[in-house]
Amino acid sequence: MKILMLTDSMDMGGAETHIRELALALVGKGHRVLLVSGGGRLADALAAHGVRTVTLPLSSRSPLAVRSCYRQLLRLVRRERPNLIHAHARFPALLACGVSHRTGVPVVTTVHARFRTGIRRLFSRWGVASVAVSEDLKDYLSSEYRIPPENITVIPNGIDTRRFAPLPPKAETTADKPFRIVFMSRMDDDCSLGAELLCRLAPALSKKIPHLQIELIGGGNAAGRIAELAGKQNVLCRGCISVTGGLEAPEARLRGADIFVGVSRAALEAMACGVPVILGGNEGFLGILTPKNFPVAAAENFCCRSGEPMTKDRLFHAITTLFDMERTGRTALADKIRQEVLRRFDRDGMAEKTVAFYRNALRQKIVSRAQVVLCGYYGYGNAGDDALLRAAIDRLRRDGIFRILALTLHGKRDSARFGVRCVRRTSPFAVLREIRRAERLVFGGGTLIQDAPSRRSLFYYALLLHYAERHGVKCELWGSGIGPITHPLCRRVAAKALAGCERIGLRDAQSEQLLRKLIEKVPSAAGRRPRIYREDDLAQGTRSTGAERTAYLLRRAGLRDGAKIAVAAIKGDSPQEYYREIGQKLCEWKRKGVTPLVAALYPRADRRACKKLCRQVDGIFMEDLSAADWVGIFRAATAVYGMRLHALIFASAAGVPFFPFGDDPKLSGFCEKVLGE
Repeated sequence: MKILMLTDSMDMGGAETHIRELALALVGKGHRVLLVSGGGRLADALAAHGVRTVTLPLSSRSPLAVRSCYRQLLRLVRRERPNLIHAHARFPALLACGVSHRTGVPVVTTVHARFRTGIRRLFSRWGVASVAVSEDLKDYLSSEYRIPPENITVIPNGIDTRRFAPLPPKAETTADKPFRIVFMSRMDDDCSLGAELLCRLAPALSKKIPHLQIELIGGGNAAGRIAELAGKQNVLCRGCISVTGGLEAPEARLRGADIFVGVSRAALEAMACGVPVILGGNEGFLGILTPKNFPVAAAENFCCRSGEPMTKDRLFHAITTLFDMERTGRTALADKIRQEVLRRFDRDGMAEKTVAFYRNALRQKIVSRAQVVLCGYYGYGNAGDDALLRAAIDRLRRDGIFRILALTLHGKRDSARFGVRCVRRTSPFAVLREIRRAERLVFGGGTLIQDAPSRRSLFYYALLLHYAERHGVKCELWGSGIGPITHPLCRRVAAKALAGCERIGLRDAQSEQLLRKLIEKVPSAAGRRPRIYREDDLAQGTRSTGAERTAYLLRRAGLRDGAKIAVAAIKGDSPQEYYREIGQKLCEWKRKGVTPLVAALYPRADRRACKKLCRQVDGIFMEDLSAADWVGIFRAATAVYGMRLHALIFASAAGVPFFPFGDDPKLSGFCEKVLGE
């Protein structure tokens, strides 16, 4: 695979180091990497390790420079023909998406930190898929830029754990050995608080800690100010502070440290070197890193974004606590943390996940003419229906079919969301044109053929089936439900449309009985009848998100680790007696110490009713999660109460007890099927 990586600068910094490590790991696995950047020391170092580098003024924002960069990048992509462009900064991503539009080369992005929003949001482009280096950045992208969670993959920073490794243990230590505190970061105004506080604490720390040495490593626009402050404080603490610029090989300085103070990737490198870490910076303070708070820190890329503000008193207390600890205790603590780093943040593991991400992104190439058109109630924000579309797309791709089109609520927006070409389902000429040009029309799940609560949808879907059959397009239904259909005209229309299908997969016995009754009196075309069979709802195979993601979502909702929950997923248009009954069940669980959680699987229709129920039972409200996230949440539940079919399906996939509420025949049909199995 040939990857073109794009970033604005390759000087010292966490994102730049991440790019270097990823490029080296990919080259080591036999892939070809071309790095285009604004230049810097790390770019020069990569060139010496077999990574081709090209320098463009990507950090400039002048119109002439931007135009020049775009033209040069376009020529480069046409000449080199990479499989994929991987952008690591917002402005390079904007250029890359423009080039992709001209060349067809897909673009993916990695987000290393939060961006400034405002008007710049309008110029943000994220490609076909995105990587976030932590769970909180995934949520940031989803909430601030409306990127669907399914399109964001969390791939944490990778550390070269062979390079960043502890010193061999020494048998003896001298009494006058210096006690070294190391801070390492880019020394800009927005990330140099730790260095400033260490300087101000140096006089007090030198009285508490004999032979104290404080080393501040990094360069940036605040480096001069920090150096000036360190010079003033050195008069009061016998010159214990040293200020060093950015280092290309900081591992030697980290290995000899007794304590590291800082955040993000530098903190990870210190952990890999077996150094006790105090996490704190401009965004917050977590304190001494331990196995207990490690998951919380990792979910925020060790940046303490949800922590308390970093102050002199908090930092002083953390440093003196570690100093008072026995050396063997500090070593044991650091060893436990290093084992977590080896398990979760190894560079080779990061590269393997990134390659898998690349391959998945390459499958999402948008085609102009589709082989299969997928039809359903897609793009409305209903977690169940969106899960059906993704499952149908995956099913086709497993069969080797990649020319896919979906009829959804929005066209361009849903194309970026689902990774296939989408056409607005309310545009009749576009819909009929695409069906006429396709080979197959597939109804991918859901109960589309019904006349409750409205007959319009039945006539819409029946018209599509009839039109496709007249133009020789094969029609299929996958994992669908049928009914209720009560009006005589609706029954005749549905029967004629369904009788011409090639295959009809139904998810319950009630639908099968109704279908056979409908089509038994319809004359067959050339002696052909549809093949009718039973299969699971397409969303039944939805996999749960990882345990770490689930734990993060529950913590974000305000639940402590290990808290018990009971989930209710209600519909906004159901009778009040069902709300009261579910509310009583949730109150019973609350008296037993179980927290009620109210889930809006279809926020557009259910949000108001869910929030009202949430207030009544003093519970927690959640919405806007992916299907995999919902399965993960349900897996952590004691019980799930559902008015929506896919709440029960997700609960079944999670393997937890579920209870239907409502008179919808879909619910009873699914429960009968599960009980029958």
